[in-house]
Amino acid sequence: MDNLKTILFTILLALLQVNSYAAEPSSDGAKDKKNDKVYLFGVGSAFGDTIVHFTSIIELDNVALEKKTKFLPMRSVYSLQLKAYLEGTLGLNQQTCCVIFSKSKKKISKKYYKLKKAYLEDSGSVLKIIGEDDFRFNQNP
Repeated sequence: MDNLKTILFTILLALLQVNSYAAEPSSDGAKDKKNDKVYLFGVGSAFGDTIVHFTSIIELDNVALEKKTKFLPMRSVYSLQLKAYLEGTLGLNQQTCCVIFSKSKKKISKKYYKLKKAYLEDSGSVLKIIGEDDFRFNQNP
């Protein structure tokens, strides 16, 4: 059962990451703005552990997305910041973390609640929300 949870968690994170990085077409056909407002949240969990940590959705201003892919630059750094917080500050071991982002507040909220709902429906998972007072992504690492 634990192996099944591990596999499902990995697949779910991979699908969310791919979905999050999909380019959003511009509505007016004009060239994309150089700097955007981006919304993001992080998820962290250790395989074999029932606790899943979620950060709050935060807003990052003045972010220049990668031109061709529309990816968040240095997205791995944000994941590592969450991992460092979970392992260093909370003393948890072997955390796997990911960051999910969007230029749309509506879309990121939808992804956030969809993922939370999936974990809440799994009777074996315990959700812990990390408030902005406890952890905040550093935009200038």
